[in-house]
Amino acid sequence: MGTQGYRSLTSSTDDTHAYLFFPDDHGRMYRSRTTLADFPRGFEEPVVILHEAKNDPFEGSCVYRMKGTNQFLLFVGCIEPGETYRTGSAHSLRQRAA
Repeated sequence: MGTQGYRSLTSSTDDTHAYLFFPDDHGRMYRSRTTLADFPRGFEEPVVILHEAKNDPFEGSCVYRMKGTNQFLLFVGCIEPGETYRTGSAHSLRQRAA
């Protein structure tokens, strides 16, 4: 997956894939995935799913699946303005942020 200063790797799964999510030092959030059958190997090259200003997102990312639903929640720490967390939600781990 290269060496781009990835931080705070977090994982989650859906019915068919395992996913890694992680921010870098430049305001991008990435996702990589592999099939459950290939886990923990076979991860694809990461794709950018969110691109914001530098240090927003930054570290401390977490992805959760809401029990009994197909809803997923993302939390990611940001440095500016002040240390805060941003959140997002999706009905699929396969989609990219708009």
